[in-house]
Amino acid sequence: MKLDLAPDLKPGELPTSYLSRLAVAHGISAAEFCSDWRIAMPAVVNGKPEVLAKLADLGGLDPNDLAKFAFVKKPAHDLVFDYRGECLGSELFHRRRIDVCPICLEEDLARYDVGDPETARYLRADWCLETTRACPTHERAMATIVDDLSWGARHDFVALILPRQAALAKTCVRAVSMRPSLLQNYVAARLEGRRENSFLDAFPLYAAVKTCEVIGATAMFGRDVHLVKLDFERRADARERGFEIASEGSDGIKAFLTELQRSIARSRKGLGSHGRVAFETIHRFLGPRRRTSEANIAFAPFRLVVSEFIKENYPLAPGELVFDERIRVRTLHSVRSLSTETGMNPRRLLKLLREAGVVREDQIDLSDRNVVFDAERARLALQGAQEAMSVKEAAERLGLTKGTTLNLVREGFLRSFLPATDVKPRIPGRSVADFMERLLDGAQFVRRSGGRRMQLRLAARELFVSEVKIVRWILEKRLRWVGRLSGAADCRGVLVDADEVKSLKVRPPLPGLGMRELALALGTSDWIASALVRHGHFGERGKADRCMAKRPTAEDVQRFKENYVSAWQLSLQLGRHVSIVKQEMADRGVRPAFDPKQVDAVFYRKSDVLPPSSA
Repeated sequence: MKLDLAPDLKPGELPTSYLSRLAVAHGISAAEFCSDWRIAMPAVVNGKPEVLAKLADLGGLDPNDLAKFAFVKKPAHDLVFDYRGECLGSELFHRRRIDVCPICLEEDLARYDVGDPETARYLRADWCLETTRACPTHERAMATIVDDLSWGARHDFVALILPRQAALAKTCVRAVSMRPSLLQNYVAARLEGRRENSFLDAFPLYAAVKTCEVIGATAMFGRDVHLVKLDFERRADARERGFEIASEGSDGIKAFLTELQRSIARSRKGLGSHGRVAFETIHRFLGPRRRTSEANIAFAPFRLVVSEFIKENYPLAPGELVFDERIRVRTLHSVRSLSTETGMNPRRLLKLLREAGVVREDQIDLSDRNVVFDAERARLALQGAQEAMSVKEAAERLGLTKGTTLNLVREGFLRSFLPATDVKPRIPGRSVADFMERLLDGAQFVRRSGGRRMQLRLAARELFVSEVKIVRWILEKRLRWVGRLSGAADCRGVLVDADEVKSLKVRPPLPGLGMRELALALGTSDWIASALVRHGHFGERGKADRCMAKRPTAEDVQRFKENYVSAWQLSLQLGRHVSIVKQEMADRGVRPAFDPKQVDAVFYRKSDVLPPSSA
């Protein structure tokens, strides 16, 4: 039965809004209308089909049209609703406030045609969502017309609007320009049946928004933020910040968790178990005991990403729980957990793992529980360290002195599990075997030493050459002959030709001119020639062998003489005393080419003191 004064249903209108307009059209409140027609207001709010059908009958509407924008409460769920094919939680609705677009309401009144003008304005269902912060039509921020409402009053929309018409007109003028956020656009797309994000689309819509809220609140307000203490504005900002992270999928969330982990990695408190300290709010929110089984399923994609991150980045022991999953095999260790398990000193353990390449350089300054590494690689490194030997044991096996063996470690010929600067390095047996194999590679077997072919140690003593240097020449294949005594397996059986070693010890003549030769070529003293070389006036200076300076060549001398002339040589050319020449150059404003205090003489550029023909 259609009532005579029933208004038309507007696009996107909420059923309670239509009920309010229908009641005002008959001059009564929504509560009185429900009482007169025996309609339960809570049933209209919860989208009960038979009640909506009765209301549609009174308005002369198709029940499906009226129910299209209804929030339909799911059976046996107090806080979950179906809306346009999506599942929403009650926490996504405005509970005690009404947000509207004042421009839309003024346009409703301007389009008023027939009937009571008080029924022209209506409440859009999408305005009831907290994610709607801007009008997509006018790109203006939503305006709160009333806050802190009781349950019954908030559903009589027209009764709330009428006394606030003047304020609405002013709000229209002051409306702030604001575009819908990425999250609002995403929610609108989901409600229209479009899927635009493969990760968030796997969630029910309320779970997707809540996931964004939890991530964003942690990013904006800290890892231990209490979600229930956030007001509407902070909660809305957190959702939009979280959407920026979650829209990148599992990679974006893991990158965010990594930043959280690093933010407290240097703290003395450490990371705690399962990341509870690094991202406390997220871990507490996903805890299975705090949510229903259906909610656990709804947030399963988020929990899976966090669980994978925890298992990939935290030293979990077998038997520990990550949410509802029990760890079976340890994949990661920390210095602290491995030290506790093996009884090794943490500092020595860290040195060992660093030398073995298990621990990265950027982890060295972290606290013990924050230095995390692969458990299997650490096991192999420890096994190798246990099989390694001290320098004394390695020296006995090599047939060398302890000092020579330590020098071989420092020069890199023997590998140590601890840094070479350590006073007590441990040398793996495999490293000793590899060293002997390389040292004896290509050596000729001989029955005994004799003549100038002698043991490596004896040749070093006779020629005053370190054993390490002879070893280097052997490994670099710079010695044409290397012998090996039959039956010997260590360095005491290595033979070298003393004359050949001596030839390598003696340096070949260096190229270039010596200081005396250079002084004669320049026509100056040895001291001045040395100063010119020392201060780099003969080009780039380097090292030819150890501390010997690079010596100037005849070409360098010729180039120098073409560009510079000393005050003494200039006085000979001009036939005047050197002091008079210096004064003349000073009067003409000619400055010395080099600092006289450095080279202990005065040199001029020929281009400054002589005409081109004379230069």
